[in-house]
Amino acid sequence: VAEKRTRKDTVIEKNAFGSLAFAKHLQHANYSSLTFCGVITEICVLSAAVLARAALPESEVIIDAACTAGPDPNAAVQALNGLEKLQMQIVNRWYSCGYFPRRFLQHAANTKRNT
Repeated sequence: VAEKRTRKDTVIEKNAFGSLAFAKHLQHANYSSLTFCGVITEICVLSAAVLARAALPESEVIIDAACTAGPDPNAAVQALNGLEKLQMQIVNRWYSCGYFPRRFLQHAANTKRNT
């Protein structure tokens, strides 16, 4: 993704789950639709999507469930359900496993042990 970035692209660095800089940027933007994906559904995706909804209440907010994940499948499903109640559109829900694949978790554990 970084190699595809241009000088016109906005980069917002954040040091917490939610970013007020992101919300402020959205308030001054003219987006009719926003699509979210990411890890972890119940923390990062949820906080960014809620900020987007607050900043742009008339815009369409979409969460692509197939492109989200988290270590707790129940928490991910609850997060998606909550976002849907906040009038956000959840797409690809049936393709979402809602959790990190076991292979990814094993790789992460091995990497942590080796550092």
